[in-house]
Amino acid sequence: MGNRMDERCLTPIRYKHCNTTLVADGCNDLPVFNDGQQYLTCWKLSWRQLIDVIFRRRVWLCILGSYHPPVWVASHVFFVGPKASSADSASSAVKDPVQP
Repeated sequence: MGNRMDERCLTPIRYKHCNTTLVADGCNDLPVFNDGQQYLTCWKLSWRQLIDVIFRRRVWLCILGSYHPPVWVASHVFFVGPKASSADSASSAVKDPVQP
């Protein structure tokens, strides 16, 4: 990936619930949360990228390969934490992954 493309790409960031890092040749490391059902990543925008998104109101997603998995892109997400133990309530804990 050239410098021009690097300036256009968002930066993946590590957050407190990340439990693994995906690596591939020619790609930057990608910190993720994985529970066996989903991968959750968090991305940071530079000020220039943020201004571009505000004015263009668009975000592009590129999946490399011949298969396009189901994905979603959002501006805010709540992390659904591990299922509560039998001593706790039966519902899952819902937390914001970026907040401490």
